[in-house]
Amino acid sequence: MKRYPTLVQCDKRGQIVIPKNMRLDLGIDSKKGFIVYSVTSEGILLKVVDIKK
Repeated sequence: MKRYPTLVQCDKRGQIVIPKNMRLDLGIDSKKGFIVYSVTSEGILLKVVDIKK
């Protein structure tokens, strides 16, 4: 697992931006979605999934 020690901040609507280097390495684009697991010992866990449009 790669580590990305990057600080991001929520905006007023609670949104965050996933840094570009992470998106490129994980193949995240507009055809991807996320399953949000909010109860972990580390915090929030997002799982990348394909979505069909």
